[in-house]
Amino acid sequence: MSNSRSSETISVGDWTVTFIILAIPLVNIGAMLYWAFSGSANPSKRTYAQASLILFAVAVVFYLLVVVVFGVSLGSSGALTIPE
Repeated sequence: MSNSRSSETISVGDWTVTFIILAIPLVNIGAMLYWAFSGSANPSKRTYAQASLILFAVAVVFYLLVVVVFGVSLGSSGALTIPE
């Protein structure tokens, strides 16, 4: 039982349109979520969207860790105190 959708390849033109959509702020988030979790999306596009969302989540966690570490170190050094 072969799924006809899984055997389709995405053309260069389709990828170009995909990247143009992903360049539009806020629209890109909705499109990425739709492609990642929709059963009707092409499997290649779905996998790309899932991988991109995972990398985005890793980047957000790393960013938050850096902010917390530097915030704590600046706070404990007294660099953030307001002089009177």
